[in-house]
Amino acid sequence: MKHLIFASLGALALSACGGGDNAKKSDSPTRAQFAEACGEQLNVPEEICTCIGEKAESDLSDLERKFAYASITGDMETTEKLRGDLGVEGSMKAGMFMVNAPAACAAENAPE
Repeated sequence: MKHLIFASLGALALSACGGGDNAKKSDSPTRAQFAEACGEQLNVPEEICTCIGEKAESDLSDLERKFAYASITGDMETTEKLRGDLGVEGSMKAGMFMVNAPAACAAENAPE
C-alpha cells in the first residue's frame, strides 16, 4: 500500500512542476475539499487524506494549495495558469508537499 501511495504522489509531484494568472484566495480549496479529492483520486485511506487536508491548510499558501489540489484532480488547465504565479519555488513546494505530507500522515496514523 505504501508503494502505491508514494508512486501516485511522486507522479503528482512531477506533474506539479510549473503556474498562471488571476488566482483568487477565496477559491482555494478547504481542508475538507482537499481531503475529499485525495480520497477520490489517490485511493488513500480517509484518515491519511484528512491529515493531508489539514497539513495542506497549515503548510501551503492559498495558491500553493490550489495548485496541489488541481494537480490531484487532474486539472491541468489550472495548474498551468497557476504555474506562473507560483514560480519555480512555489510549484516545487506544492509538489514536494504532495510527496512528503502523505508519508508524514501515514507515519502519524501508523499503529504502534
